[in-house]
Amino acid sequence: QLTAPAGGGSGSDSGSGGILCLHWLLSRPNHLLVASRAGTLVLWQVSAAGRAATALWQSSLTESPTLLAIDRHVADGGRIAVHTARGALYQLSVLPSEPPSAVGASCSLTRHVSASGAAYSPAAALQLLYSPHHQAQVYVLLPREVVLADLEAGLPLTSVSLDRTDHPFWQLLLPACLPGMLLGLHTDGCLSAWLRRSDGASAGGRGRRVHFSYRSMAPVLKGRGSALRAVAAAPPAHEAFAGISADGRCWVWSLACAGGAAAILPAALPAVAAGAGHGGDGEERGEGALASSAEDP
Repeated sequence: QLTAPAGGGSGSDSGSGGILCLHWLLSRPNHLLVASRAGTLVLWQVSAAGRAATALWQSSLTESPTLLAIDRHVADGGRIAVHTARGALYQLSVLPSEPPSAVGASCSLTRHVSASGAAYSPAAALQLLYSPHHQAQVYVLLPREVVLADLEAGLPLTSVSLDRTDHPFWQLLLPACLPGMLLGLHTDGCLSAWLRRSDGASAGGRGRRVHFSYRSMAPVLKGRGSALRAVAAAPPAHEAFAGISADGRCWVWSLACAGGAAAILPAALPAVAAGAGHGGDGEERGEGALASSAEDP
């Protein structure tokens, strides 16, 4: 159990807005970063053998922003990306020896307008993800849009918007076996595939223009009671993911990648959560192919 240092700001007190997330520092396995929604970060050194944890430092971010999402860079375990309620995106360097400091350039999405003409709403953000293949690029997931931003240049690069007939996004998956592919899990239990392309220099000469083209969609679950309530990708490659369906069953899928194509395959028989109904024989495991070249020229 971790007790907030004197002065508060990271615990369960009403002023903190609650805990937003926990992240282990990859370079220091016993260092745990705790972030509160009120914009306070605390780095703990967690000891073994039941000894009390030690708070190495506590830091309140500038102007006490409300935090909506944080993600840790997989390759650089001492770097995190932050998304605030004011639509700001930026990176912080997190080291055990000193409080966090800003790195790269910040990016504001407050003026971003989606393809449908809707204004950007930071509070609608569902997920923040570092790109595993492009340094300092992050994805922000909204119910009907994905925004890609570059936190070195401080610019939004592109966005992916759903057709009005599509079910909303729920979660993003970025498999290491498909470097140019963006997979979107939807609220109806389907998985869509989007292919990344780059062509020429962007406006202002900062890098290349980036586009995502829709490729295909496949059901993850079929039949009655197929709504997913929770899903998580398996680290570090995210080539398998697990989910809990509305009827209480736990599923595991693998992303079989070969020849630039991905096939969604059940990796294990579903287990029924304690106290949950089975859902009958009308449920089928979804199997589908998301065929596409995964190259990013």
